[in-house]
Amino acid sequence: MDFHKFEFKPHSVDFLIGLYSLSFTQPAIFEDFIHNIFRSLSTGGVIVANFFSQNDDWHLAGLKDITFVSKRQLMSYLPEDVVIELLQEREWDGPQYSGVVKHWHTVEIIARRKC
Repeated sequence: MDFHKFEFKPHSVDFLIGLYSLSFTQPAIFEDFIHNIFRSLSTGGVIVANFFSQNDDWHLAGLKDITFVSKRQLMSYLPEDVVIELLQEREWDGPQYSGVVKHWHTVEIIARRKC
């Protein structure tokens, strides 16, 4: 299922994992989409996710169908009742799924809705 079509109901998700996927969202809809994801966390619910960031080779190549966010931007999407357990940036050179090496730049987050 296309996760953009999934109905993320408020306070309905206990655990959400979005690794190397959520950035594959059109920039025009990303802000609403990510707000819906954070709002979907139930009380005590946890999200583990990463997002591509500005120094990623795909961003530098000008790919238009992917959203790239900074650590600061990601923090701006968090509701007030979400607590950050981990927020970090990572950069490294490594293979893509195809095996071709690229420069990766991600922002990683583990957060939970306050109890």
